[in-house]
Formats: sequence, structure tokens, C-alpha cells
Amino acid sequence: MKKAFIILTFLFASFGSTIYAQPGLSMNDSSIFLASNDTLLQGGQIVYGADVFNNSSQVYSGYIIYYVGIDSSGTQGATISFIDSSTTFGNTIAANDTIFHQDTIPVSAEFKNGINTVVIWPVAEASTGFVTLDSAKFNIFIVDPLRIQSTENIDQLVLYPNPFSDKIWLITRGDAILEEVRIVDALGKLVFIDKTPNKQFIETAYLQQGVYFIELTYTNGAKKRIKTMKQ
Repeated sequence: MKKAFIILTFLFASFGSTIYAQPGLSMNDSSIFLASNDTLLQGGQIVYGADVFNNSSQVYSGYIIYYVGIDSSGTQGATISFIDSSTTFGNTIAANDTIFHQDTIPVSAEFKNGINTVVIWPVAEASTGFVTLDSAKFNIFIVDPLRIQSTENIDQLVLYPNPFSDKIWLITRGDAILEEVRIVDALGKLVFIDKTPNKQFIETAYLQQGVYFIELTYTNGAKKRIKTMKQ
């Protein structure tokens, strides 16, 4: 495991080869899927799958190195810290076909609490050197287990509708008293905060469509996070 801020041209220099373009091999965000949850505890594991496409009329044969990095700064992959890599040998991708790769990434100390953008960029072998394929990325939300407190009675909370549009209703059953409500967008930016005791609804007409996290804090110190989406 290494930890270093990388520039891709520096990475390829370590192979001692010239970079040549090879048409046909590609990868994008839609080729990635998560076999694990997108919200994980520190110390957990991310399980992902990826497709590499061969859109040319030629068969690709060789090995592929899958490099993995993370950006915990919220810049969506602009500042990448390299964390892992895996290599598959003897790959053969027929013309207009794909090859599938699955791997596990440990949630190590390089991951920060909150949103982390995971970036994957395969490098393919060619007779003239090494070829960088398109990178792909996805977001993982990391929770520190030491900050998770008792959630007794909090599971009685009803949040609806989910997905929501112009208003979110919050109804707490039992004796838990809601102290603070926060809404965080998919990039980890705080877009709403309210400290009205036992707040019952939130006006959300001003929010753009997308994924949000509702963070609830109760007077007994317990916290709850709910993933939701605005349509």
C-alpha cells in the first residue's frame, strides 16, 4: 500500500516506456458498479466491479493494471491519492466486447469521514508501451464507528416521502427528541441546518434534483443519517 499524490505522467515514467494511443479500449463511470454499500464504516471493505470496453474491430490481448486512488477533498477526482492496484494477466477482449474485473478495496486510513471520490484508471499493455484507458469514479460515504452512539427509539423516525420533492416530513415516535436537522448534498456540502426542537417538516423546493443525506441529532446525543433523493 502506498500513499502519494500522483501525476499520471509520472506514473507512466516508472515503466520506462513511451505512451502510445490504442483505439478501441475505453472505460467510463457507467461501467462501474458497487457490490458493497455506498456508505461504510472505517475499517470496512469496498467491493466494486468494472467493465473495460473494446470498441474497435481488433482483438485486444495483454494484461491490464487497475489503479485505484481517492480524493477526500471534495474536488471530484482533481487531487488523487494513490491507494491500491491490481493486475489481470492474459486478458483477451474480442472486438466490440467487454472484459469484467472485480476487486476489493479496504477502507484504510487514507479515507476520511464523509464523502470520498474513488477513481479507477486501467492501464493496458500494448506492443509499443502502455495505454491509459478512460478513468471512472464513484462516491463512498465513510462513517467513523467511534462517533456512532445509541440509536434506541430513533428507528421509530418516519421520513417521507422518499424520494421527496418540495417538502420532507419528519415524525419521531417514542421518547426521542429531535434537536438538530442537517441536509448534506452528495459532495458533502451543507445545504440546510435547523435547530428547532422536534422539527416536523423541511421546505425543500429550492434544492436541486439529486442525492442528499439527512443528518439528525437528538437531545440524548444519538445521531442518525438517512440517504434520500430529490426528484
